[in-house]
Amino acid sequence: MKLDRPQEYERYIAGMCPFTEHHNQAMLVFADGWFRCLGCGRHGSWQQLWNKLSGQNVIIRSEGKTAWQGPPRVDEEVCYQAHMDLIQFSSYQWYLEKRGLEGRIDVNELGYFEGWYTIPVKTDDGEFITAVLRAAPHVQNTTGIRYMCRHVPVPFVPDHNLVRKSDHLFVVYGIFDALTLADLRFPVVTSTSGKDTFNPEWLDGYRKRIYIIPDLGEEDTAYGLASQLDFRGKVINLEYPLHVKDCNGFYETNRGEQLRRQLLNVTTR
Repeated sequence: MKLDRPQEYERYIAGMCPFTEHHNQAMLVFADGWFRCLGCGRHGSWQQLWNKLSGQNVIIRSEGKTAWQGPPRVDEEVCYQAHMDLIQFSSYQWYLEKRGLEGRIDVNELGYFEGWYTIPVKTDDGEFITAVLRAAPHVQNTTGIRYMCRHVPVPFVPDHNLVRKSDHLFVVYGIFDALTLADLRFPVVTSTSGKDTFNPEWLDGYRKRIYIIPDLGEEDTAYGLASQLDFRGKVINLEYPLHVKDCNGFYETNRGEQLRRQLLNVTTR
């Protein structure tokens, strides 16, 4: 059994919806194990779609305000199960692979829950604080939401050991950017809720040189933070290639080594 009139695209397969009599390819089946019909709003897992195509009974949710709202709670237990699911079902990993972050799945215990990637936030001692939810592309396109943070902003340090051993610290303004620098073995911190929520008081305990890396076009925020850090803070304006606007963009376009060289040039001056 398969979709009627399937058409394969880069991130999904489109076909005729088996739940309604639509006359166009409104059914989208994504690589992470979920589907959605743009015509009738039905959505669910591959197993539900397979049951329908094979003539078996299927219970499926209809369109509603609760669609793709993430896990009902974000705690250590939920994040652990999401991490196990991400490891077990490799098809869920495609977006992290696209962003060059598959190497952080085990290290940072990244997970996946019904269209949302879970990113645990922990203390230096490994104690769970909270988690950030990052929408997979199809959820972001449907809901308009990219990140979900059900907590007050806190600092996210993807590798506390790197920070302890280093005499400097990078500040970036995105979760994926922080994971990118940590993957390149640079000490880094960011906010769980975006650039406008970074609190300079979080850096009071770090007697290190602070290098602040803004996204392309967002330099004012970085200079504002540097002014509050006196001599410790310095803004680093990277040489961004065409179509790259942040640190993770180097990874996404296979330019990780280019980013590493720029960062080494900063710390070895």
